[in-house]
Amino acid sequence: MRAIVRKKGHPSQSKTFTTKARAQKWARQVEDLIKAGHVGEGSIPTLEELFGWHLAHLDKTSNRGRKNFTSANNMKKGLGKETLITELNYLKLQVYCETRISVDGVKPSTTLLDVLFLSGSITTAVVEGRVHADYRTKISGWLAGWLD
Repeated sequence: MRAIVRKKGHPSQSKTFTTKARAQKWARQVEDLIKAGHVGEGSIPTLEELFGWHLAHLDKTSNRGRKNFTSANNMKKGLGKETLITELNYLKLQVYCETRISVDGVKPSTTLLDVLFLSGSITTAVVEGRVHADYRTKISGWLAGWLD
């Protein structure tokens, strides 16, 4: 299912999804961003896109190898690879971490590494100009709660 958003005076944006509901949700969010004045910020990425950009960046700068892929794969499985970054919130990350601890039997420090990978992914996307800086501020607030 392909969603296309066209607004007069703004660049056309489109993205393909596996379900009509996801496509409609993305289109509504893009329209809301345009109304809020976040024009030219690009489309709203999914976790899969976000992690892809970050992994490409880490491939050039990091020597952690497959450890980087592990966090990306765990988060895509736990949160859904088609999840839009605008859908993320503290509660979703808390449930993700609690599920990883209770079901997968990992330590809390492992889930923190996953969340830090998400934070790094958002930072990379902001620095590369792919997403609005508001996302970076948003997740920084969540991390402050975890690190206390």
